[in-house]
Amino acid sequence: MFRIRESPDSVKAFRVSKDAVIAAAVFESDEVHIYRLFDVKGDFMGDKRPLAPVLKFKLAKPEVYGNVVDLQIHKKVESNGQVDYQMYLVSANGVLYFPSIEKREDCKPVVDEQNAFKLTPNCSDVNSSGMLLVDAMQAQLKDGEDPKYTLRRYQNRDLVSVDVLEGHKDKLRFFRDQQIVELKQIKTGMQVSIYDFQNRLTVYCQSFPQVLFVEVEEDAIYVLTAQPGKAGIVQKQLFKLYEMEDNIKIQTLLKKGLFPEAQDIARAANFPGEIIAEISKEHADNLYEKKQYDDALK
Repeated sequence: MFRIRESPDSVKAFRVSKDAVIAAAVFESDEVHIYRLFDVKGDFMGDKRPLAPVLKFKLAKPEVYGNVVDLQIHKKVESNGQVDYQMYLVSANGVLYFPSIEKREDCKPVVDEQNAFKLTPNCSDVNSSGMLLVDAMQAQLKDGEDPKYTLRRYQNRDLVSVDVLEGHKDKLRFFRDQQIVELKQIKTGMQVSIYDFQNRLTVYCQSFPQVLFVEVEEDAIYVLTAQPGKAGIVQKQLFKLYEMEDNIKIQTLLKKGLFPEAQDIARAANFPGEIIAEISKEHADNLYEKKQYDDALK
């Protein structure tokens, strides 16, 4: 725990880097403060007196970016071994990128559409390579039109990809850089799903009466759920989700008749050509049995 000199009631957004060295806060005054929690010797700096920011700056275009919903800080190691930190400031109306805390470079907006979407609070994350993930909802809706949601990924200022993943999200987190864990409310309770960017495929989807928390680690995802039990006693269960091996993924997809998805995973995992050919053969046989002869010959 550490103290800052400013009133905590005035904080709009706050984030500590994953290595716990750098912290950042955005205040109601639209000022951004950067704090260093450990000195070069590795000693904690906030145990004796309130921390003073090592860097302060005014938020650019507060009329546009003032509605801050999240911050993300990423540690990066330069080719010469020097450590620096970059930061993404996520507002409801867009993203500002802060390329270097050590060099004190200015924030710049990411290159993307303007005023086309609204970003969802608590639905951003940054992976090990510094790629930012956000959930965006279509801003301009016609009467009676349901909003469209997209997952947008940025590397520094550049938009890398846009994936359609419908529904309002309550939480988004990266898992192993190329997959994301999604938590959202549905009619029957809450739903946890895992989406694979590389194969553009939802690889896991399960609903629960109530989800208390989702914790994403390097090798597994932990989901704590709750549901009413006998005599009104709430029963809690902890689930551990881990990624299947590629051959098990392919066997599972083949059993479900998802042949193109199985082929994509086999190619991405550099499986031998005879394995990919065997999947293609099973796909063609399946189409032939359904009397879809033209498709079977493709």
